[in-house]
Amino acid sequence: MQFPSFLRTVPNYLFPNSGVAKLLWYFGWKWVVIITIDNETGEFGGQHLKMEILRLGACVELMERVHAQHSNERLLKTVELVKKSTANVILINSDEIHAKAFLEALYLHNVTGRVLLFTAAFTITPGLLSNEARIIMNNTLGLIPFSGTMAGFKDFLQGLNPSTSTADIFIKPYWEKVFACKWQANTSFASTTPHEMNNEKVVCTGMEMIDETIIDYFELNDLSYTYHAYLAVYGYASSLGNIMLCQSRNESFTYGCRSKIKRIQPWQV
Repeated sequence: MQFPSFLRTVPNYLFPNSGVAKLLWYFGWKWVVIITIDNETGEFGGQHLKMEILRLGACVELMERVHAQHSNERLLKTVELVKKSTANVILINSDEIHAKAFLEALYLHNVTGRVLLFTAAFTITPGLLSNEARIIMNNTLGLIPFSGTMAGFKDFLQGLNPSTSTADIFIKPYWEKVFACKWQANTSFASTTPHEMNNEKVVCTGMEMIDETIIDYFELNDLSYTYHAYLAVYGYASSLGNIMLCQSRNESFTYGCRSKIKRIQPWQV
């Protein structure tokens, strides 16, 4: 009722499930275990994933749940069930935060030689996963949203500067992080020479240069979710532009639109 014109910037999390099921079918994997996150999203997504797998003729031996707050006893019980299962494929429908302990437990209990398949819910955050989890994940498969080229994005990142982005509330904390410096109160960006402050951190000047090393902080090797946000913004802007120009295939919309241009409704976009 409050948001009748809800629009997504990334695909519905249920959308890739049919792709996962088709991938299982393609490789002839018809006997699998599902590990899903223990919350409402995981329960709904896990059941939907199971239905997609069954629809294509494969079978699910068991479906267990994982969560970062589960006790060690519950985690070990889950690992034991997986260890005793005869399925060679473990399908993980969880983000890395809640799957981390489970992956480490698989390594510690020598549950190896299985095929791990991750849904799009799982994204790899640098530095988050332990060596044990990474060893278990070696030679696994996963799905990520489609990504493409965002023209000018890298140039935009290299052009960031506190002096020209004064309205950006994230620019100063970001600057402190990547340049290991600290802003002084009421910085005027006039100084070009860094100097020590209280024998601790270098004072930020705003004149530091963003080079290729700094660009690596943005993890440009995986911009799949960023790319979908980019598409959403441009799609919205294009629709809004069409409204301003009264261009639409819907005659009921275009009729008299110029007289109502100052009162654009969400459903029109």
